[in-house]
Amino acid sequence: MMRVEIDPVLIEKAVFFACREDASAECELHNAVDPLYPVGDDPRREEAFRAVFMHWFHRLGLHGQIADFLAERPELEGRVTRCLVREAPAERDESVEVLAPRSDAGNAARTLVIQITPQRLASGRLSCDALRRELLHAADIVNPRFAFRRDDLLGGSPRENLVRDRYHVLWRACVEGRLLRERRLEQPVLDAILRAASRAFGSARTPEKIIEQGVAEFLRRDDVTHPDLLAAARDPALLCIPVAAASRTEAGTSNEPDDLFSHDALPLPVV
Repeated sequence: MMRVEIDPVLIEKAVFFACREDASAECELHNAVDPLYPVGDDPRREEAFRAVFMHWFHRLGLHGQIADFLAERPELEGRVTRCLVREAPAERDESVEVLAPRSDAGNAARTLVIQITPQRLASGRLSCDALRRELLHAADIVNPRFAFRRDDLLGGSPRENLVRDRYHVLWRACVEGRLLRERRLEQPVLDAILRAASRAFGSARTPEKIIEQGVAEFLRRDDVTHPDLLAAARDPALLCIPVAAASRTEAGTSNEPDDLFSHDALPLPVV
């Protein structure tokens, strides 16, 4: 079972921000905390502070947000044994990432790190689009079927940088498509992904229509793996291959870009 550890500083700040919205709660919190300040630097004071804020963290239901957020990706269980939730200095620094030794010693060596601002946690906005995308990327990384290899994306030559850019835009498309089908996105960024793909693949003089069709196919697929992404990133000619295969098996489906990038064209679940 994944062990979740939350930075006490994040807990304290989130509780303070949440209580500011309720005058009576803020007053009650201060009544519990203020008597602890004169105690001095006694270690027992720190323990008392943590106990008070942990009590309020649960009382305000803030802990439930983290549990609900992680529950969106049950596939993480058994693949990551530790989740560290800590403070991000600002919203632009919020992230979800997987830390593991270069020579991965197995699931026990992996740590999922979630960095969020206390304001986000206090306001109940943890499950936002940006963090959901990053959480799904993290789930892919630890999924054996996805077969992620970090070493394939290292290097700093112009060619390696270009391949990495192409890889990431196609991966973004896969993640966006899956989250759309799960109805977990409030503001899809399909146009931004397509613009990024045009920049990344345009240098290979790949026709714009092929780029659109290829990206749309990656949007539709649930079974994409790291080798699939890497192959298409290295050879733009492969972008059109999945589309051709799909055309043979899905008679009557339009391959026009307007249809491919329509939300209605994506296979969404019935709810």
